[in-house]
Amino acid sequence: MQGFLNRSRDRLGTIAIAVIILAAIYLLPSGLPETLRGPAFVVDGDSLEIIGSRVRLYGVDAPEALQDCEKDGRNWACGREAGSALRRKINGRTVDCDPIELDQYDRILARCQVEGEDLNAWLVRNGWAISFGAYRDDERHARSNRLGIWSGEFQRPQEWRRERGI
Repeated sequence: MQGFLNRSRDRLGTIAIAVIILAAIYLLPSGLPETLRGPAFVVDGDSLEIIGSRVRLYGVDAPEALQDCEKDGRNWACGREAGSALRRKINGRTVDCDPIELDQYDRILARCQVEGEDLNAWLVRNGWAISFGAYRDDERHARSNRLGIWSGEFQRPQEWRRERGI
């Protein structure tokens, strides 16, 4: 009888620990806000700051702020231009972002919009960012119409960062 009681107590202890762990996981915040809404400060062509949170636009990669591209045999500041294009598009309006996940730098990856228009898709469709899979049709449109960075030669932002150890 004593062995049965000891085994039952051990099982109850294990169950209690599992319940505590599951409750903690369920009750602790995930680290992601449900939505972000407010005025946006454009950090660069694919990053914003909204109400104190750094947001990187999901599924896109824009040239870095210091990155140059080449057009008609001349260098041009395509990274700065990508940020400027995003700034003009937002134009002081409220930005709504739906967080998806955190990236390796703890930035929020999100799909964002202004007045119902998807900013992520807009950047790619107008040639200011390349697709990371989610916006391939938009990238084909920009490439075939030689828009933004597709109007000349450029190094993919990921390769540009890798060469510089960023």
